[in-house]
Amino acid sequence: MSFYKKIQPWFIWFLAASFFFCEYFARVDAGVMLDQLMQTFHVSAFAIGNLGAFFYYPYIIMQIPVGLLVDRFGPRRWLAGAAMVSAIGSVFFAVAHVFYLAQLGRFLIGLGAAFAFVSAVKLATIWFDHKRLGLLVGLTQGAGMLGAALGSGFFATLVEILGWRGAMNLVSLVLAVFSILIFLFVKDKRSSLLGHVVSIDQASLPFLDGLFIVLRSKQSWCNALYAGFLYAPTAALGEFWGVSFFRHIDALSLQYAGLLMGAIFIGWALGGPLIGACSDQLKSRKPLMFVSVLMSLLLLCVLLLVAHLSFYLLLILMFSYGFFNTGVAIAYAVAGEIHDLSVVGMSVAFTNMVSILIGALLQPVIGLLLDHYWKGGMLHGFKVYPVSAYYHVLLMLPVTLLVSLLFLFFIKESYRVNYND
Repeated sequence: MSFYKKIQPWFIWFLAASFFFCEYFARVDAGVMLDQLMQTFHVSAFAIGNLGAFFYYPYIIMQIPVGLLVDRFGPRRWLAGAAMVSAIGSVFFAVAHVFYLAQLGRFLIGLGAAFAFVSAVKLATIWFDHKRLGLLVGLTQGAGMLGAALGSGFFATLVEILGWRGAMNLVSLVLAVFSILIFLFVKDKRSSLLGHVVSIDQASLPFLDGLFIVLRSKQSWCNALYAGFLYAPTAALGEFWGVSFFRHIDALSLQYAGLLMGAIFIGWALGGPLIGACSDQLKSRKPLMFVSVLMSLLLLCVLLLVAHLSFYLLLILMFSYGFFNTGVAIAYAVAGEIHDLSVVGMSVAFTNMVSILIGALLQPVIGLLLDHYWKGGMLHGFKVYPVSAYYHVLLMLPVTLLVSLLFLFFIKESYRVNYND
C-alpha cells in the first residue's frame, strides 16, 4: 500500500475539518468587528445582533437538506461548492457600504458553512472505524474551535493591520483555496462496518425516510436540545457579545478582549478531542456529558458573578470554560451512534441545526435587551451600555446550562448500541 493510501483517510478528513476551521473563523469575526460595524453602518445593537444571526438563518434552515444530500449523494461536490459560496459571501461582506449588502454577505457565508461540520463527520464515518468516532468528532469540533480562537484573537490583529474590509478579503481567499483542494482530493468512497465497499445509492434510504426516522426519535430530540443549551452561552458570549462585554465591563482593549474570547475556543480545541477520546476509552458517553454541564455552569457563574478579576485570571477561567464545555462534541458522537450508518448525516445535521438555532436566537435577544437598558450614552461614536445591563442580560446564560442538564437525564447511553464489546 502506497504512503498516500495510508494517509488518505486522514488527508480527506483534514480538508473537511479545515473548511470547518475556516467557517468558524468567519462565524465569529463579526463579534470582533462589532463596534466598527455599528459605527460604519450607523445601526443599533439589536440590528448588529441580527447581522450576526444572518449567518445562522441559512445555516439552520439548510441542516435538514444538507443531511439528506450528503447521505444520498456523498459530501465531496457539496462541500467544495459550499466553500466557494462562503468565499463569495466574504467578498460581499468586505465590500459592503450599505447594511443589506453586509447582511447578504453574512447570509452567503452561513449558507456555505451549513455543509462543513455535517460533511466532515459523514466523511469520518465513511473512512474510519466507528470506534474512533468520539475522537474524530472531537478533533473536528476542535478544528472549528481553533478557527474561532484565531477569529477572536488573531482576527482582531488583522483588523488593526488591514482594516475589517481587508481582513474579510483575506478570509475569502483562504476559503476559495480550500474549495479547490476539497474538489480535487476528497472522495465519496463508502466503507461498511465489515470493511467492504458499497455505493452511496446502495446505502441510501428513500430520500425523506432518513428525516422521518430522526424526527420520530425522542433520543434525537433530547440529545440535540442537550447540545444546544450547553453550547448556547458560548454562541452568545464567545461568538458575538463577549468582546463588547469585556471592553465595557473591564475597559479592555479590542486585542485583550479578543484574547479572552480566543481562550474559550483554545480550551474547546484542546478539550474536544480529549473528551471524545476519553469517552471512546470509557466506552460510555453520559458520564463526561454530565461533568461538562456541571463544570460549565460553575465556571460561567464565577465569570459573571465575581467582579474585579485580573486579566490573567479571566484568561484561565475562559480557557477552562471552553475546555469543559466540550460535552457538545460527545453529543455529536451520540448523534452518529443512535441511528443506522445510512442516516448518520441526517442525525448529525439535525443535532447541529437544533444546537445552533438556540445560540442564534440568543444573539439578537441579548442585543434587544441591551438596547432596552441603554440610557443614551456614547463614547467615540460607540454606544455605551450600563454595567448593570450586561450583568442582568447575561444572567440568562447559566439558566440555559440548567436546561441542558435536564435533557441529559433523558438521554440513553449510546456507545454500546453499536459497540457491544
